[in-house]
Amino acid sequence: PQIEVSFDVDANGILAVSASDKATGREQKITITEEKGRLSDDEIKKMVQEAEMYAEQDARKKAAVEARNSLETYAYSLKASSKDWTISDDSRAILDEALEEVFEYIDDTSEEARAREEPDFNAKRAQLEEIAGPIVQEAYAQTQGAQDAEATPGSGDAYDGADAPPSYDDPPPAYDDVGADAPGSYDA
Repeated sequence: PQIEVSFDVDANGILAVSASDKATGREQKITITEEKGRLSDDEIKKMVQEAEMYAEQDARKKAAVEARNSLETYAYSLKASSKDWTISDDSRAILDEALEEVFEYIDDTSEEARAREEPDFNAKRAQLEEIAGPIVQEAYAQTQGAQDAEATPGSGDAYDGADAPPSYDDPPPAYDDVGADAPGSYDA
């Protein structure tokens, strides 16, 4: 016997199965609906109401998580980059202590810590930025000083300025002086 079976699922998830015997032309159909495990209209309405009711709380929690992540990212970035800085021992100790305090603040799992909101994390970040700001400036000044010392020729060197980069006060080169590399010049 040759039996042709067809399956049809509609938009509501209802399955219609039909089977027909090609030799006899006999056909059987069955419709399968799965009501078990589906949400009723009342349950769906209740879930929507709860979502609307907790939307503000969810937004506050999301803002707190984003602020916490921002604080954590800033602290770890500061820790990683400060390893290469040339700063005083006092500044290093102050920065390390401030970072350690922030890491303890972030890693705290107490009930009080779980209740922290966005302003709490933003205040902690501002506190860290206030401490780190002058230290970052010190590190930058040390780096600039070291670069300036490397760029300045030592005493006794015959420095004629030939390798110096052009100054904004220097006039642009005339194309006659530049040669074939000048814009608009072509080798024929």
